[in-house]
Amino acid sequence: MVIELEKIVNDKDFKWNGFEKKRLTTIIYDSDLNFPQNQRDSLGKKYSEVESDYQYYKNIAERAEKIITIANNGYNSLWQKAKTMFNL
Repeated sequence: MVIELEKIVNDKDFKWNGFEKKRLTTIIYDSDLNFPQNQRDSLGKKYSEVESDYQYYKNIAERAEKIITIANNGYNSLWQKAKTMFNL
């Protein structure tokens, strides 16, 4: 899901406004995309598998937080969005 949200905010025709800010942040918060907690069952897994699952959810949470940061800062320029999304 975070990939689709990134596509939306990185689209050249996308414009931040109050509706889009509320819509995207609501999706992220209601889906718990910004929380890195492992949501997969860890019982019976090796440590490396649990760690891999954790890294997967951590990556998603970091990407979701970047979208929230962009929304809260009201970026409209493509360059500003790219700088925030890709740490430029």
